[in-house]
Amino acid sequence: METRKCSGYEERKPINEFYKKGFNKQGIQQYSSRCRQCQAEYHAKYYAVKKPKLPGTRRRAKEFTDADEERIFASKLGAPSMSESAEIANEACPQLDPQYWPIGVAESIYKQFGMKWSYV
Repeated sequence: METRKCSGYEERKPINEFYKKGFNKQGIQQYSSRCRQCQAEYHAKYYAVKKPKLPGTRRRAKEFTDADEERIFASKLGAPSMSESAEIANEACPQLDPQYWPIGVAESIYKQFGMKWSYV
């Protein structure tokens, strides 16, 4: 069985106790210089030292609201918002309004053109 010297414990261990790193130019498998146990201890110590410096919680993505939508579209040179453009389209062509579509018509149209239908 092939063994390797661990640089952390300074003792010889079987090769399967080391993480694989990849292959060198000659195609020989390379292994980490520390055994898995040393590597785990090193990362635990490193994280314990760095943990106070890390922020307590990560910022969450803000939920996109209608007010945000209005603000963004209003800032773009007077472009109408999505809700305004939907209202304009429904006034210009009332057949596009979902209340005029019988249940299943949209699904059948999608199937007719070979598209996947989704209720979302």
